[in-house]
Amino acid sequence: KDVRLVLYTSGKVGEPANIAARYSGVQLGFALGASVELNFAKVKQDGTGVVSYYRADGDGNWRYASSITTLLSRKAVVGDVVEFEIPFKELGIEPGKSVTLGLTLEEEGKLRGRAPARPALAQVPTLVQGKEIFSMTDPAGDDNGPGTYTYPTNKVFAQKGLFDLIKYTVYDAGKNWQLAFDFTALPNPWNGPQGFSHPIILLFMDVEDGGRTDLPKGAEAAQVQFDPDHPWDVFVRIAGWPAYGRHLWTADGKGPTLVGVASDPKKGRIIVTIPKSIVPNITGWHYILVGSQDGYGKDYIRALGPKAGEWSGGGCPDPMWAPQIYDYLAPSDHTQAQILGSYSAQGRHFVTLIPVQVEPAR
Repeated sequence: KDVRLVLYTSGKVGEPANIAARYSGVQLGFALGASVELNFAKVKQDGTGVVSYYRADGDGNWRYASSITTLLSRKAVVGDVVEFEIPFKELGIEPGKSVTLGLTLEEEGKLRGRAPARPALAQVPTLVQGKEIFSMTDPAGDDNGPGTYTYPTNKVFAQKGLFDLIKYTVYDAGKNWQLAFDFTALPNPWNGPQGFSHPIILLFMDVEDGGRTDLPKGAEAAQVQFDPDHPWDVFVRIAGWPAYGRHLWTADGKGPTLVGVASDPKKGRIIVTIPKSIVPNITGWHYILVGSQDGYGKDYIRALGPKAGEWSGGGCPDPMWAPQIYDYLAPSDHTQAQILGSYSAQGRHFVTLIPVQVEPAR
């Protein structure tokens, strides 16, 4: 009997899908839009073979859909471990999108096995596209605010570098701008739909005349103010939850406008895509702040106090006036500790941030 290893994937909204596996007839718990199959009977003696791609027709049948042009990239190697590859493009899987997967071992009328036991949801990383126009590194290990801040005590915060921004890069991607924020660590213990859980990024840009030097609603919990010479025109809030973490506002009160947010956890990277129709010019002066995301906190920012608690940060002697952020991209002629420690309870003022200049490399 022909035994096949079959990888099933969900399809796009509106495309035909079948409800049962092709050979065993077993329902796998999600709509099956396509399959990638390896027939062990056709594997050569040296362990090499080719996988084939099929599309569901919505009536329980499957249509051969592999292109001859992708034959060389659909290789399979069979040994103690089975390895095969197929281009995302052929499967119709787009970068930054999610896809449901199920793997089966089956023959006609029989399911021999499946993995995992339930359908798996996988997110395909967004690819950074376009020309790099600006990049700046930030010191590693400085996610301690003015030098004293500590993480909450719950074990979910045990890993170092959760709020440690180490690089900021801007790309010109045709009709869009792409912004990449690289972190020391980017786990997702709470299954944030955008691929990350811990950081919340507040990005303010001075890219045109006018603007504001105070914090807008939606960011007041950060407790900072801005350089009067560089008032912000655009504010973007970025977090792992799309309900509040892909939003853009302008200083003149427009918004929120939704932007694209995705992640590449292996690289520790968060990628934000902003259409040029919304922000025509990206060069100018940028402020990048990183806090701890808290779905129940004011403005979704986790509070800091003198002593760390299970769900609150510590090392902050004056929660009324001190900035509630862990990391900040400081210009090269200043230090983060110097700037974030410049608040005054006696003078009743927050820290005044200094931006970094974003301009194309010469």
